[in-house]
Amino acid sequence: MGKTNLYVILICLIPLMGMISCSDDEDLFGIDEITQQAFSSGIDVPADGNHVVLRFDKDNKEWRIELQFDSNDQNWCTAELSPDAEICRLKLTITANTTVAGRKAILQVISGNVIHSLVVTQEGAKLIVPHRKAYYMQREGGELNITFDAGVPFTHRLQFNGNEWMDYESTEQQETAYTLHFKVAENKGLGRSTILYIDDTKDLSKGIQIEIIQEPRLFSLKEEMNGLKEGQLAIALGSDAGNYSGIETLSIDGALNKDDIEALRKLLASSSGSRLKHLDMRTARIYSPVKDRIPDGLFSNNKRIESVKLPIYTTDMGNRTFEYCVALREITLPADLKRIGNYAFFNCENLSEIVIPEDAFQLQSIGRYAFSTGSRIECITLPVTVTDFDALSLIGNFKELHVKWETPPVLRRSGSKKNTVLYVPVGTADLYRNAEYWNQFGDINEEEVE
Repeated sequence: MGKTNLYVILICLIPLMGMISCSDDEDLFGIDEITQQAFSSGIDVPADGNHVVLRFDKDNKEWRIELQFDSNDQNWCTAELSPDAEICRLKLTITANTTVAGRKAILQVISGNVIHSLVVTQEGAKLIVPHRKAYYMQREGGELNITFDAGVPFTHRLQFNGNEWMDYESTEQQETAYTLHFKVAENKGLGRSTILYIDDTKDLSKGIQIEIIQEPRLFSLKEEMNGLKEGQLAIALGSDAGNYSGIETLSIDGALNKDDIEALRKLLASSSGSRLKHLDMRTARIYSPVKDRIPDGLFSNNKRIESVKLPIYTTDMGNRTFEYCVALREITLPADLKRIGNYAFFNCENLSEIVIPEDAFQLQSIGRYAFSTGSRIECITLPVTVTDFDALSLIGNFKELHVKWETPPVLRRSGSKKNTVLYVPVGTADLYRNAEYWNQFGDINEEEVE
């Protein structure tokens, strides 16, 4: 190809002729028709971006380039000028447009007072982009406006679990920006949520989902939350600590996940002003963060809780679960419990009863200082299945300690137990009286083991 010719190399196999319209200007920049058209009519680029390389005669000039943008985003189009002895190579790189709005840049090729301009226009993405992923409504209801950008035709629909409590009213459009107007009814029950689906009419996989959450009614002193699905406890309680902190007796039934556990922590936290005294979770089940595990410190430092009934499926009670729950008076542990964590009931100074069910044949591990409550515990019964523990696990002020081992476990000394009556299987009292640690108990009696 001769030195006086201009030529264009297009990468990504997008025909440049389709992107550039013709011009009748007689004083065009360059000689090659395609390049002339590029500088006279501009380049239209699809949303997924493109690479364009232009070459033109240097014409004994020193050329430089400048880029101007019509928005704050100034990184989506870059230009690189590489001159050699006779030909200048101009490379344009246009990144993918992830927004719905189109955008424009002006490239100027400058030498002295000579300026040649090239307009680069990129179309918006064929997407639906929400301004927010979730909207929160007050319990009183009212107007709700949901905004998003759309570069494609769309439809919308609401999905309710039960009664419908939102009504669509109208759609407002300004270029690619849309607003859907809804009317929300007053909430006279627990917190609730629904999903708004905005679907691309040509490709449902490109649709979006927006969650609408409404605050619950004002709570009473006693509340029941039944049939919960994972993630619903947080919604049922709402975000108003001044509302849920007034509950004194609460029953929870259903499936709980990590979001629900965090909601429960907030409910129990002293910073929320919690007045919760009685919590019944027997028919609830924890699925995450760890299935059937009470997370570490879940009730820790709650000064008001007096009684707790844990989920019957609980297998693991985390470390410091009830630490410093100074108002806790009694608790019955689940029959399927396998592990009691370290410091589980540490400094529960008013706790007088820890019930381990007679059919608790799963309990294997007791953490250190688990029963160091600082209070007088009426009775503790340890099943024969308990094998993972040491003397520090049994530090506590027990009136009675019932154990089921035919052979005394080997433990190191840890001080006198003269204030505790030890009950052991029939025929084993002498073994315990002669065993290290166990011989510190002031009174050892035998009893039948079922």
